[in-house]
Amino acid sequence: MRNTNTDLLREQHGGSKDAPREDLQSLERKYQQAVRTKDTARTSEEYIRARRMFAELGNYKDAVELNRYCEAVGEELGGPRREPATAEKQPVQTKPRWKPEPHEQKKLWRMLMTVSAMMLVLSIGVLWYYGTHRWTDMVQISCGHRHTLGVRSDGTVRAVGFNRYGQCVVYNWKDIVQVSAGEYHSVGLKSDGTVIATGSNKYGQCEVSEWTDIVAISACEYYTLGLKSDGTVVATGLNSNHQCEVEDLRNITQICASRRMTLVLDNRGRITGVTQSAHDKYAEDWPEVTMISANKFNFMGLKPDGTVICTGSDLYGQLAVSEWTDIVDVASGYEHSVGLKSDGTVVAAGFNNYGECDVENWTGIVDIAAGNRITIGIKADGTVVAAGDYKYGGLLAVWARTE
Repeated sequence: MRNTNTDLLREQHGGSKDAPREDLQSLERKYQQAVRTKDTARTSEEYIRARRMFAELGNYKDAVELNRYCEAVGEELGGPRREPATAEKQPVQTKPRWKPEPHEQKKLWRMLMTVSAMMLVLSIGVLWYYGTHRWTDMVQISCGHRHTLGVRSDGTVRAVGFNRYGQCVVYNWKDIVQVSAGEYHSVGLKSDGTVIATGSNKYGQCEVSEWTDIVAISACEYYTLGLKSDGTVVATGLNSNHQCEVEDLRNITQICASRRMTLVLDNRGRITGVTQSAHDKYAEDWPEVTMISANKFNFMGLKPDGTVICTGSDLYGQLAVSEWTDIVDVASGYEHSVGLKSDGTVVAAGFNNYGECDVENWTGIVDIAAGNRITIGIKADGTVVAAGDYKYGGLLAVWARTE
């Protein structure tokens, strides 16, 4: 039988049967190596190597088969690399930029002006609502640390300012006759002598639901005071300085909660301060007074003759009230003092970096309140005026006129 591989190699190389045996064996080994390379090939590079081996042996049949495979994967042996056919890239189609026609431009412009006018009217309406509806017909105002409360003649309450603890949630309060703003809580006295409170209750300063027969309230920082009709006093909240130990007080006509002291006025015009030395008289050398006001750092007293006395911190000149005359009401701010004169004008002394003492042009004022860097006045027509840093009195600047 014919040795196919040997005879094929001999024919391909043009040799005879008498060709040297060593050459035929060498060719046989190369052929077997080429076959093994082809059979074990896994990549195009390995197929290319097998094809070249067959080409060197003259076995063009296997070489052509391998060449077809290489063309299929994008390689052509013995010649330049041929890139696989790809779809011709189409240019990106971009939409032309829209440009309105002249008549469309006029239409768009009219629409823009209409919307702007509507927004302006809406803004004016909001300002009018807050300026003439909500904060009108006011009868009493109280300033807290960063919020303001106001009572209207119909017994409803308005609040504005810092509301993280809900101290301004008073929209449902009814039949209120007095309000008092603490640091982060608000207290209201109802016409039936009960008390309502909202805001921070960390120290129990809002636990007033069981109070009855109350005729006046006062709140400051983290505690609340209530004056009963029989002249006794109740208190709730933080008692770190014994300011809530008021059980023994009698014949009290006015109460005032300050930062760390409860200040009260009895029916004989004497002032008592409840502090670490409980029930000791505060400012024993003060003469008879008819009204008191206190805040964090100073205390004020109104004398029967319309003059004012003041004690406490005088860092910013807030005690400079000795020349005030014809005063009918006083209000102690955090670092300034305010007085209302019988003719409806207002005087002030103390810290004025934010204009809280710029009240010399106020007229027709019937009630005043002072807080943290802010002064507020109620006019005879029930409207409100304010001076100072409005962020400490809430957003009262929206509806309070400054004169």
